[in-house]
Amino acid sequence: MGLDPVADSSLMWIAEDLRDAPLPPGWVKQRSTTGDLYFYNEVTGESLRKHPMDIQYKQLIAEHRLEQAMTGATAPPADQFGTMTIRSMEDSLLMAPGAEHLMAAKLSVPSANDFDRAAAGGGGGGALLPQYVLHTVLAPRSGAAPQESVPILWGCAMQQDSVTSIFSLAREAEGVEFACVVARRGCARSTLYVSEDSSGEKEMSAMVIREAHPGSATASVEVIIPMPRADGKAVGLPAKLREDALLAQYEGARKGLVVLRGQVKADARALEMELRLPSKPAAPKEGEAGTSQPRKREPLLKLRQTAGGADMDIKYRDKITPVQAMHVVLVLNRWWTGRKGTHL
Repeated sequence: MGLDPVADSSLMWIAEDLRDAPLPPGWVKQRSTTGDLYFYNEVTGESLRKHPMDIQYKQLIAEHRLEQAMTGATAPPADQFGTMTIRSMEDSLLMAPGAEHLMAAKLSVPSANDFDRAAAGGGGGGALLPQYVLHTVLAPRSGAAPQESVPILWGCAMQQDSVTSIFSLAREAEGVEFACVVARRGCARSTLYVSEDSSGEKEMSAMVIREAHPGSATASVEVIIPMPRADGKAVGLPAKLREDALLAQYEGARKGLVVLRGQVKADARALEMELRLPSKPAAPKEGEAGTSQPRKREPLLKLRQTAGGADMDIKYRDKITPVQAMHVVLVLNRWWTGRKGTHL
């Protein structure tokens, strides 16, 4: 199950619980002609080398590791573990990690061949949409090499052209859409929409990219986020017909918004960006007159991607949730690739 007996000692009870877990209906244990144990489903005829409940237990471990990466929380003992002990993956996607927890992530991007196959209709198995996957990179553990990561968000390019790009977001591969990113004017303006049960869609973040001139090596970026709750949970504005209410509030100088600003540098070799809160003037030292230079704040989001289809490396913290980070990196990747009229 990928557990280290030393580094994951607090989670070993999960492996022990799986070892003793009863088989689901229809499954039986069998032995091959060479004596190897396997699991056989008498109804469907399916055979597995691993316990049929293996995937559910691995998901439990993945959810704990994501929780630990975001909060530093330790795993509870087996007799205290319950369904409410750790946040679900769904809840974690809408929670900011806090100022003291720097989250490392990577975005796996589609290759040029993926886009070509989609444009040609998929071939063989039907049309497959180009897919992006956001992974949370886990802190190194004893004996764990290479560095592990947990996939937490899947994005499909539903539409990509020179005017509008639409990305569907799901919590699992080929899962049901729970959010989408709509980028307009060649990615100059974009909004993240998240569906929240029966309350409808809400706008969770917006982004503006301003180029000094077409093809410029740099551009200014502003990311607008409604002020999150005290516990870090993201909030949103009710979305009416996807009319970009969040951008309208920002441009109307409304209060209650968090605005991150930065410069994106992009050329044929790499894409780089850092986002920060606006700087505050530094307090003058005792005995000194006049004003001091503004103190530069630590970035809340950093990203870098090299050309050639490489993963995008991301670090974020404080007021940015995983799904909002996904919004930013998807649009910037699309903006960068669109500048060259190809997929890098």
